[in-house]
Parts: sequence; structure tokens; C-alpha cells
Amino acid sequence: MIEAKYHIRHNSGRKLYLHSLWQSYTHVGLMAGHTTFVSNRHEIAKAIKFGKAKFKLPVYLIKPREFSVPVSDIDKEMVSQHPELSPARIPEIACIGEFESYDAARDHNHCFSALTIVWFQESFALPIEDFVLRDIQSLNWINLAHDYSP
Repeated sequence: MIEAKYHIRHNSGRKLYLHSLWQSYTHVGLMAGHTTFVSNRHEIAKAIKFGKAKFKLPVYLIKPREFSVPVSDIDKEMVSQHPELSPARIPEIACIGEFESYDAARDHNHCFSALTIVWFQESFALPIEDFVLRDIQSLNWINLAHDYSP
């Protein structure tokens, strides 16, 4: 087995190794208009769906920061009637990482545990942004990760 080089030390002391990382710009293909709370929900759901399909593991979402965007005078009436269409943005890069621990989370008949983690940040990783690292370090690995043996 090849040991991954990049790891995060979980608050429990466990090492979480990053085995795979997939990244993409959010809102790829947006031809006109602006991103909204609705389109952001779509981007988040799309990243979760991709993570489930790609890694076949449970997926944990680190909720992205969402920023309001100023509304032009032209859009103010539309936004007042449809608040869900208010301009808003999430960080530009969707990150989907496959993390593994060389210890089982719950079932010690297995050797490993793994979890797919989805997060959004302003630039391509690595590095992983600090607020994301803090969330990964404190997530409930024991309840969230999937145990397995090769």
C-alpha cells in the first residue's frame, strides 16, 4: 500500500490522509446573469452528487460561506418579488476530497475508514483554507466515516 503524503491531524489524534482531490470552478457554464441563492444550492447539490458517484463513500459537506452581491436598481423589483433570486455567491472552487484513516472508525474488524468531504474555497487547493481545515479536524469521524478492509 502506498501511504498518502498529505494528511490532516484530526482533533482526536487520528491522521486523515487525502488520497484523491477533485476540483472545479463553480457555476461553470453560466452564460448570462448572476449567481443566486438558488444556483448556489444547485452547485452544492451537484458537488455532493459527484462525490457520492466518484468515491462511493458517505459524503460530508462543509457548508460554504455565502456572500450577498449588491443588487442593481434594475433587479431590485425582481428580487423583492423573488428573494430566492437575490444575487449571491459561494467560493469559486468546489473541492471534493477522499480522506482515509488507517484505523477503523467503529468496526475494529476492519483496517481502515474513509469519508468523502465536499467544501468550497476561493482558490484551488492545496493548501486547504484554514476554516475548512478546522472543520475537518473537528468533524465526527467516528459517526460519519465508512469502515472497510482491502
